Amino acid sequence: MHPLPMHPNAVPAAEAALAAAAQGKFVAMNNKLFENQQQLTREKFVSLAKELGLDVDRFTKDLDAHTYAEAIQKDVKEAEAIGASGTPASFINGRFLNGAKPYASFKEMIDEELAWAKAGNRPAFTVGKNVSEASAKPAAAAGPDPNKVYDIAAGNAPTKGPASAKVTILYYLDYQ
Repeated sequence: MHPLPMHPNAVPAAEAALAAAAQGKFVAMNNKLFENQQQLTREKFVSLAKELGLDVDRFTKDLDAHTYAEAIQKDVKEAEAIGASGTPASFINGRFLNGAKPYASFKEMIDEELAWAKAGNRPAFTVGKNVSEASAKPAAAAGPDPNKVYDIAAGNAPTKGPASAKVTILYYLDYQ
């Protein structure tokens, strides 16, 4: 998560998402929060928790205690340390994809990663320290530099799919 400081409801929404994740409903809550971006209030979070069949008492205790505030701040610091100052910021097998890109942009990069995995010939990428090192030069509008990659651990972040997947996507987001 990377709730931006200019969005006052982004941190509470991130807390709601992680409180739902603790009950196995991250993806469902994530979708609901995006569907309700104009209504990111505590009352709406509780309503969505009820709608998703969560243990509402546990959910509200997690919200009120700010149980996931530290985890969110860790994500924010990680995103800022690599230079991802906006959202969304995506990393596909460590390769940076900046901004809200169409499905085709993700598909192209994922297909490339899958082809390399199948052939066993993924290029040796240079490791970038921050986003500016991994991004294409301004004159090259083709997108991220395919010769740079990040090693970013997902830690305890909500995940979907097998740990042995050939392609992983790490996604920093802001609900507002």
